[in-house]
Amino acid sequence: CIALAVGFAGFGIYQTTLVYPQQREAYRQDPEQFLREAGVEAPPGSPERQHFESRLESTEPIGPFALTNSLAGFLVINFIRLLGLMKPIIQAVQTRSPRFTAGRTAALVVASAVLAISLIMTKSRAAYVASAFGLLMWSCRGFQNWRRVDR
Repeated sequence: CIALAVGFAGFGIYQTTLVYPQQREAYRQDPEQFLREAGVEAPPGSPERQHFESRLESTEPIGPFALTNSLAGFLVINFIRLLGLMKPIIQAVQTRSPRFTAGRTAALVVASAVLAISLIMTKSRAAYVASAFGLLMWSCRGFQNWRRVDR
């Protein structure tokens, strides 16, 4: 699931940085041709055309989903899972354990960054709240374990 989420997040970043700007430019050059190719029948000034144009101007990624919040909901769950995988690595680094591998750590850091960037790009307030809550739960759990060790 995490690998799939990283792929979806990467696709979302690709959409917002390359695909959407190209689509907007193609529409500006020849709106009627663009609408025909998209299979949309919307005369100038119609509500359908205004709706299509507002969707075209959107900067939020949707990935393979129909809505930005759907992508954000899928990403946030896996972002929290991914952060959970980082705890053993952080402990291995702190104790200088031989289990520490730079490649594994780098992969998790890059995956976390891709998910975080895509989550931010979705502008989903619900995903932001869910991320904050998940981070809070992980930190409380870590604090609880830390207190047990000190006693």
